[in-house]
Amino acid sequence: YENIGSIEKSMISFVGENHDMPFDFNARQLMNHFAVAFFGYYLQGHEDYKQYFSEDYVKQFDNLAWGFYEGD
Repeated sequence: YENIGSIEKSMISFVGENHDMPFDFNARQLMNHFAVAFFGYYLQGHEDYKQYFSEDYVKQFDNLAWGFYEGD
């Protein structure tokens, strides 16, 4: 992540989740939320969607971390 050449980059870690996460309805809904916001902003030009994958927005969720999360 640190070596990605892009100036703009986003990484959201799902804290406490594992590879079964896509089978969990709530986790899947949250993943879909961020995917729609990310692609809506970058591919469709919806400027207002950028706030939905920002660090400030991610801080609202206890089970998410902004950037790479190594755990406790």
